[in-house]
Parts: sequence; structure tokens; C-alpha cells
Amino acid sequence: MKRSSRILILLAALSLSLGCASQTTPAPQKPPAILPQVKATPYEIKATVEDLALKTIESAQMSLTYTGIAATILGVIITIMIVMGVGNFFYSKKTREEAEKTKENTKRNWSYSEAISFAQTALRKGEEKEVLLVDCYPAIQRLKAIEAEFPVDRVLHIYLGRLYRRLRDYDSAIRALRDFITNLECDPKLKIAPGARIDIADANYNVACYHALKAKQKFEEKQSQVEINRLIEEAIGFLRIAIEGNPQNLQAALDDQDFDFIRDRVNREFGERTKEN
Repeated sequence: MKRSSRILILLAALSLSLGCASQTTPAPQKPPAILPQVKATPYEIKATVEDLALKTIESAQMSLTYTGIAATILGVIITIMIVMGVGNFFYSKKTREEAEKTKENTKRNWSYSEAISFAQTALRKGEEKEVLLVDCYPAIQRLKAIEAEFPVDRVLHIYLGRLYRRLRDYDSAIRALRDFITNLECDPKLKIAPGARIDIADANYNVACYHALKAKQKFEEKQSQVEINRLIEEAIGFLRIAIEGNPQNLQAALDDQDFDFIRDRVNREFGERTKEN
């Protein structure tokens, strides 16, 4: 039993003992004086009555004093119990809420770590059909399941784009990166946070890559040249934004095989900048 509980029990017992004592054990009183068998004068009778009345009042006051003390102690005990009970209730509620929050955060972090790890494993494997079915699709599903919880997580969206690229689903790859850029740019605090400019630039670089790859895909499918030219122009536009945000993307673009289909256009557009630098 806790120390505080033992103290409360002792106080309660003391209160009850005092209360019972006040009810069962009256204050000692002197026996009334035996009046002599003589004829008393009116003055003596009056004095005797007043003396008895005074003693009776004192006895009643003493009894009321004991009862008042017992009631006061009992009131203090009840007050302490109520206060401690309410305090324990709110403390327990707060503790439960903190425990639930910790549990949810742990579960959330585990889900994120598992999804990222699964995506890394899938991206390290080859591009055979069996690998795509067994690894890439489940990895995408895991990332999509937590995407709403991490709308501005760079790693999650980069991996999501790369997995879609493995499947040659360039529209979904572009959408994943564009969503990340939009979410980051729409938050004033995150937009000006350290590293945000580089993250946006690198995401635009990947969007440019996927436009170039999609243009190549349309060419191989013998699609409209108008559509192919549109995709090439969009690739150059996003690449320009990426280089302005992070100059290191310039050299990367000149060596990146993802731009081989539009290599001549990339060299004409950005080749001279390498000489200037």
C-alpha cells in the first residue's frame, strides 16, 4: 500500500474515533451539590440555578468542540481524497495520451523505415519482369501507403519516381516529383528552410529526366512528333530550373544517360555554360 494511502486511512480512523468519543463519552461533570434540607432564600435559589445552568452550558460547549474537531478532520480527509483522486485522473489521462502518442510515432517511424528499406532493395535488383512484379510493385504500394503522412519527404518521392521509372510509367514518376515540389513550395516555412532550394532543384532535375525518357518512349512507339517535341521542350524547361536552383546539376545533365535522346538539344542549350564556368 502506498504511503499516502496509509496516512489517509490513519486520519480517517482518528476522525471516527474522535467522533465516537464525542458521542459516547460525555465530558466529566461534577455532581450537583446536595442542598441542605433548609429553607433557602430566593437569592440562594437563584444563584444555585445560575451555577447549574453555567455548568450545563460549559459541558455542551465541550461536547460541541469535540464534534467540530472530528468534523473538521473528516472534511480535510475528504478534501485531500477528492483532490488526489482528480489529480490522479488527469495524470493518468495525460500519461495514457503520451503513451498512445509515443506508440503511434513508433509505428509511424517503423512504417517509414520499412517502406524505404523495401524500395532500396527493389532498386538494387535488375529490371527483369519477375523483379518488377515481386519487388517494384509492392515497394510502390508501401510508399504510397505512407505518402500522405510525409508529403515533403524528399527521399520517399525520389524513390517513388525511380520505381515508376523502372516500370516505364513516366507519367506517375513525374506526378510523384511534381507533388513533392508543390507541397514544398506551398509551405512558406518549408520553402525557405535550409536545403529546400536544393531539394526543389534536384526534384526538377528528375522531372526533366522523366520527360526526356517519355519523349524517347513516344518516339519508339511512333507517336506524334508534335507530342515528342512538346515533351522535349518541357524537359529542357525543367532542366533549366534545376540548374538555376543547383548549378551542380549542369555537369550532371551533360553526362546523364537519361538525356541521350535529347543530347544534341541539351548540349546546345547548356554546353556553352560549362565553358563560361
